[in-house]
Parts: sequence; C-alpha cells; structure tokens
Amino acid sequence: MAFYKVSRCRLRSLLTERNMTLRDLERVSGIPYTSLRRYAKTSRLMPLDVAYSVMMALDIDRIDVLYDFEPNE
Repeated sequence: MAFYKVSRCRLRSLLTERNMTLRDLERVSGIPYTSLRRYAKTSRLMPLDVAYSVMMALDIDRIDVLYDFEPNE
C-alpha cells in the first residue's frame, strides 16, 4: 500500500504564476489542450511521461510542485 495519494493538480496555479494558459502549455509541450484541461481539473491523473513533459515545459524539478499529495489512510 502506498503511503501517499494524489490530492489535486496544481497546474492552473502554476500557469497563472507564469502568465501562461493551457493553450500556451499545449504549444510548448505538444500535449493536447483537452488532455491538459482534464489533468488541471484532476478528473484524470497525468501519466508519468506527460507529467515529465509538463515539468520540463514549466521548468519544474519536483513532482510535488505539480501535484498536492496527502497521506493515504
């Protein structure tokens, strides 16, 4: 059993901090807008390769900046 679980995606706030939109991220990362929108709403978790691409596009070096995590009970 995992000790932590994903709580929410911080993508929207990260984009706001960088004055970017999901469309901007789509252009930079090559990830389709509709997928990015689902990830940002946390209705779908990013696969690891997508998360890595987003992290590189936003110059993030740790996954806990991209997602909030909470202890798994």
